[in-house]
Amino acid sequence: MSAIQYYADMFRFKNLNNVTIAAFLVVAQLFVLLSADHLWQSEAVTQVFTIYFIMMAFSFAVLGSDNPFYKITIFDGLTQLLLALIVGIIVFSQMGFTGTYDYGGYENIGLLIISQALVVGLVEEAMFRGALPKSFEKSNVSPGVSRLLASVAFAGFHVWVYQFEITALLTAFIFGMVMQFIWDGGSNTRKLGYPLAAVGLHAAWNIVILSGSLSMWPFDVLSLGGLV
Repeated sequence: MSAIQYYADMFRFKNLNNVTIAAFLVVAQLFVLLSADHLWQSEAVTQVFTIYFIMMAFSFAVLGSDNPFYKITIFDGLTQLLLALIVGIIVFSQMGFTGTYDYGGYENIGLLIISQALVVGLVEEAMFRGALPKSFEKSNVSPGVSRLLASVAFAGFHVWVYQFEITALLTAFIFGMVMQFIWDGGSNTRKLGYPLAAVGLHAAWNIVILSGSLSMWPFDVLSLGGLV
């Protein structure tokens, strides 16, 4: 094969669909980690990111070769993530799930989306829907109970945010169970569900809560194309 043909094949991304989404996620997280000090001026945000990267490393280590991120192609994974993110933002906004109006300290809507899609939503889903249930199962806990315990842990993880508000913590527990169902593809015996869809929906929930409402955005997403 000539050098010209080699590079022609490479730039046609001939085998890109064989690359797993894990490769994209590693690169994306490295980008966020290395550029955090420049993108986010808040020291508190960069400290939180450090904690999340440690959580991600733990999650990948526990999941090992069974990690679903190693089984989903980059195209399928990004499709799951983007569709869930867009649909989630629209649905949650229409349902009126709004909270703070300061982007949660992430400065603006663009940086908020990056932080939630590539750090917070991704890491929490990998840990609480993937790593923790598997850890419990290694202790001979049944799949159903392991997922229940992981959702309890997920709610407990948010105590620092919700300040022991029972309603909010119960909502987090229910949300965790729903995301677990999506992660597993509707069955705790299924080898490959829709983990990136769970990540996208999780990120969408946080984005809507922390951005107040879509009226805070630079443009009205719901009005595009005369949809509403």
